Amino acid sequence: MPPRKAAWQAGGLLHGLQTNHGSARANHSICSLDFRLESKLTMSDLSRIGVAIDSELLEKFDDLINKRGYTNRSEAFRDLIRDELVEKTWESPESSVVGTVTLVYDHHVRLLNEKLTDMQHDHHRSILSTLHVHLDHDNCLEVLVVRGKAGAVRKIADALISTKGVKHGRLTITTSGAEL
Repeated sequence: MPPRKAAWQAGGLLHGLQTNHGSARANHSICSLDFRLESKLTMSDLSRIGVAIDSELLEKFDDLINKRGYTNRSEAFRDLIRDELVEKTWESPESSVVGTVTLVYDHHVRLLNEKLTDMQHDHHRSILSTLHVHLDHDNCLEVLVVRGKAGAVRKIADALISTKGVKHGRLTITTSGAEL
């Protein structure tokens, strides 16, 4: 299971916005959220919900969203929900995704540059763009922008990341936003 946002994990919010009924900690705060899913929505398109949250958890959540620059809880909750919906979308190998593959490697490794370049050319329809940065005398950072079916994108990323000489790699998948 991919890492989850700590605020969601800590309070069981990920699974139905559950509260801690029946525990010794009965101290809950109620927060009202107005969900503006898109800026095009009118006030009548919004749904208001009430959420009971342990006060200590709410305080931690408020600290987290303040550090991230949110001006209100509603937008933070909307982003957390969108993040989960996007993650659910790319669990299906046939769903369309966009993303990046980030690689750090030693360019002195014999034939590594050629291998990576050949692999990228083999998947030119899925790799939209690349950025190559010389980090120091030995190490390079490469960021590839990818698009395609989730299964194919993962396969390309796995092949690149597992190439001998790649020190670190990461696939980050997101959505084009069309379905949000």
